[in-house]
Amino acid sequence: MNCQDKANQGSEPSGRDSSLTSLPEILSFPQDGPSATDEFHGEAAAADGENPWVDWATLRAAAGDDPQFLRELVELYETQAEELIGGLRRAVGTSSARDITHFAHKLVGASVACGVKALVGPLRELETRGRAAQLADLGPLLTRAGEDYEATRRELAHGLGAASPITVPILV
Repeated sequence: MNCQDKANQGSEPSGRDSSLTSLPEILSFPQDGPSATDEFHGEAAAADGENPWVDWATLRAAAGDDPQFLRELVELYETQAEELIGGLRRAVGTSSARDITHFAHKLVGASVACGVKALVGPLRELETRGRAAQLADLGPLLTRAGEDYEATRRELAHGLGAASPITVPILV
């Protein structure tokens, strides 16, 4: 079941299930996970006039175009992203290739599903390096992921705060 299917089921008028408590329940991918074509390319996105941090259309679709659910989804994403980034930092600190791979992979999936583009590149690189047990010099990559996450949080806050309760920025 993907996030659109989840948004369309449930008993509430908004089409969502009020029992949702975790991001993996809401945002799921086919067995293979997100495709390589989902990777963020900041320079290309900026040149095309796209928002380099958040794909608002993807995020709105994941929320079923429900403004309240959108806010809840963003809060849930941020809470779980912070936990996963914390786990990733601990894994890098202890040189645990298995944990680096695990935390990076989980955060890539959630980020792609929510349209959070900026984190995908550094996280996929961390995941690939973890899988290959190439653990030297991961600090700069982890720093970049952390900086991109903070910029993404600012964009999410700006987008939700600047918009009326009914409208979210639409990129043309």
